[in-house]
Amino acid sequence: PAPRPLYSAAVPGLYRHVAAAPADVRVLELPFGIRDGTSSAGNFTARSQYFQTAHGKRLIGGYLSRVSRRRIRDTRRDPMLYALIWLSEGNELDPSRWRSLVEAGPAFAERTKVAFVVIDCARTTEAIREFAIRAFNLQLIESDGNFELYRPAGTPGSP
Repeated sequence: PAPRPLYSAAVPGLYRHVAAAPADVRVLELPFGIRDGTSSAGNFTARSQYFQTAHGKRLIGGYLSRVSRRRIRDTRRDPMLYALIWLSEGNELDPSRWRSLVEAGPAFAERTKVAFVVIDCARTTEAIREFAIRAFNLQLIESDGNFELYRPAGTPGSP
């Protein structure tokens, strides 16, 4: 048999900030998506759930064995979540939609209790990165390899 590739199981150190946050906050990982055993919307990776074992906070999006069509439909009805799915699939937003969603970003972050946004720079397009930074008024906390950790302005503990 040929040698098998091994991958690191190390959790990026920036997740210590997430672990230290209050229990009721949520994490948005980009690219974003919802996945189950038979379908996918957006571009979710199970690595986000593995990292969740270290920080213990709820994720927006994710993987379940079975996600109902109704749940995916409801997610796509939320303009911000649909835009994050759309951008995570490598698509672009038209300028008027981009502007209106950027204006709605702070209210979305507050409503969903997003305290952290993690961007996987190796998998995220510049379009979604720029959109998220503008829409949620993100402030960089730390970088660790391909990962960037941000906090939306106005969340507890942000300047």
